[in-house]
Amino acid sequence: MCVILYCIGLTLVLLNSAGVGDHSFDDKSLECIWDRMATYSYTVVFSVGLVWIPLLVVGISYISLFKFVVRKRKQIAAANNTNRPLKLARTIFIVYAVFSVCWIPFAVLIVADVEDTFPHEVHLFITVFAHLHPSMNWLIYYLTNGNFKSGFHKLLKINPSSIHVLQLNDSNLKCDPISSPVNNSKPKLISSVNKKGTSSKI
Repeated sequence: MCVILYCIGLTLVLLNSAGVGDHSFDDKSLECIWDRMATYSYTVVFSVGLVWIPLLVVGISYISLFKFVVRKRKQIAAANNTNRPLKLARTIFIVYAVFSVCWIPFAVLIVADVEDTFPHEVHLFITVFAHLHPSMNWLIYYLTNGNFKSGFHKLLKINPSSIHVLQLNDSNLKCDPISSPVNNSKPKLISSVNKKGTSSKI
């Protein structure tokens, strides 16, 4: 799959040498990229070949993988005593979904703006949003992968237990309006002796 995508990209670039399409600085997206207005058919092929087809192929593959894991999860759990394959498949699918959400607007924009009339802000925002997906991958793995989370805590020298204790302390302070962080000592039991000689506690 990677080799096929590389060959497609190389072919699209080499077509510029044959007079099909061109490369220039885009004043709206503020990046050096192919000239989407030079040859409209080239722009359509670029959008379909490098965005829509890969998304479709990878999406079908991930959905098939996820269905297979869900269908076989009982056998996998019985053999490995864990749900790690299902969690891994879910993580990979979330990464794919975020990638799709980020790049689909870009693929639609470059084809829809035939007359180059869309505002500069629209092009800039969608281009930046499309390139945002790599910076979101770490958060996805952090929220869905326990090993990644523990490694992340070790890297930043974060103690999860201290964070948990801090959260518990905060909740206790909110629930108990009488207690204070300065004077949180327990009330002492005071013993007294009544006239009958029996002791009582106050």
